[in-house]
Amino acid sequence: MDAAKAIMTTDTFPRFATATAKLGKSTVTINGMAKGAGHDRTRHATMLSFIFTDAPIGARALQALLTTAWPTPSMP
Repeated sequence: MDAAKAIMTTDTFPRFATATAKLGKSTVTINGMAKGAGHDRTRHATMLSFIFTDAPIGARALQALLTTAWPTPSMP
């Protein structure tokens, strides 16, 4: 919660989520936080998001999961 509050600028509340899951015989934790920043022009905005986990998953596997879950949208 402290980290989510620390990255706030014009946000009105911290944006975060946490979950636990069984992975084999272990329980792992996944935490996420994000902040948005609107801009004056239509379809121009930025978002920073961070995901943290203690799961023993390699970087390639995590990237594949993220790419599948949130594919990069094409710009018109």
